[in-house]
Amino acid sequence: MKKLFLRNILLALTVIVTAVSCQKGFPDLYPQTTVPPDLFFQSEEDLKLYTLGLLTMRERGSYLSDQDTDDKATTGAMEVKTIMTGTATSQTLTGGWSWDRLRNINYFPDNYNKAKVTQEVKDHYAGLARYYRALFYFDKVKRFSNVPWYAGTINPSDSAQLYKARDPRALVMDSVIADLEFAAAHVRTSVPAGTPGKWVMKLVLAKVALYEGTYRRYHPELDLGATAAALLDKSWKAAEDVMTNSPHKLSGDYAALFNSASLAGNPEVMLLNVYDQDLGRSGNNNSNIINYEQSPSRELVQAYLMKDGSRFTAQPNYQTMQVVQEFKDRDPRIYASFMTPGFVMAGSSTPYIMRLNKNFTGYHQLKGYINSTDAKITNGADFAAYRFAEVLLTFAEAKAEAGSLTQSDIDKSIKLLRDRVSMPNLNLATANANVDPVMAAKHPNVTGANKGVIHGNPPRKKGRICHGRSSLR
Repeated sequence: MKKLFLRNILLALTVIVTAVSCQKGFPDLYPQTTVPPDLFFQSEEDLKLYTLGLLTMRERGSYLSDQDTDDKATTGAMEVKTIMTGTATSQTLTGGWSWDRLRNINYFPDNYNKAKVTQEVKDHYAGLARYYRALFYFDKVKRFSNVPWYAGTINPSDSAQLYKARDPRALVMDSVIADLEFAAAHVRTSVPAGTPGKWVMKLVLAKVALYEGTYRRYHPELDLGATAAALLDKSWKAAEDVMTNSPHKLSGDYAALFNSASLAGNPEVMLLNVYDQDLGRSGNNNSNIINYEQSPSRELVQAYLMKDGSRFTAQPNYQTMQVVQEFKDRDPRIYASFMTPGFVMAGSSTPYIMRLNKNFTGYHQLKGYINSTDAKITNGADFAAYRFAEVLLTFAEAKAEAGSLTQSDIDKSIKLLRDRVSMPNLNLATANANVDPVMAAKHPNVTGANKGVIHGNPPRKKGRICHGRSSLR
């Protein structure tokens, strides 16, 4: 099945390149190896191949690429230095201002209605294309905020459109949400392995709506606060739909989600990115995790709870604890996330000694590291692009930010995650009556009845209930 999946991807990439490259206005003479666009969009197979060519998903590099969060230390050798020593522009930043992919995406909605298929078939593949467009723009907005919105392909000679001004953030993100809502309503539940289906659409809708809802809430300078509540409601309702109606559930082994050769059939994995060295799909983070200049921050380590559910930062003298003490009696998920004292690397008979010349904080990431000396094993561990745990956390966070979180909501979301590792449940009343003073000091803009709950678990940027890098997932 892996070979068939990869073959389809390669074929689809060929189709998308040839279809987009053939523009009207040229002589009606096409090389025998290309398909004229007027003849391509005819059947469901054509639509399938084109959207397969648009396939993109999170990959194992995601274990290393979270430099937009506040839970890692790094030299920022390229971009941060540019920003600090000069004027940051789209030309001087290291990347992000590329629009080639959007043209390939928008070419599909401009042409798919030519196909002689049912409306259901058209809507399914249009939903996929709009999902990819939403992801494209979501990344752009996170990086640049206001960006120009293009709903269709642009003529290369149309300088007015090519150089038009950026559109307001609200227009772009509302269009992103509209794309995701269409995708969630029309993409099929049953899809080829390794491609996103209906439940992924719902999850991404929930995540994007949560991000934008909280962003508008915590950025009053945008003057979009009045629209935040509606986005938060969209978020938790989409997540609850997945929780109630999808076949996905948590798997029993948390650590195995990050170091397994195969995650096929795992009920928690909602979208699987397959790696197999024999098929030319390799991915190995080991060298970067051990030898590169980035490492988890101490703040992240301290944010993990104790095994009994209490705060680590409530421990006496927690700031001056030695590393062995820091990792004693902690939330079991910390041991699947960090190389703890006594960790022995494959091929060695002695515990690994933490290096400060490469990992400046003294903490070493374990997620994404495959403890083996066999290249086939280290290159072939699968990656869960989306997991059901994200649904549970998104639901709880959206409810908390919306001010509608109940103990019942916690019991069907956070409790399941804690039960998996034998952690006590979160009590809503107790958490809100006992606000974490450390988190409250770091994130004073978090307010409302659920302030204690929002501060009660490792935060993202604004001190929310979920952790952006999947620490609690």
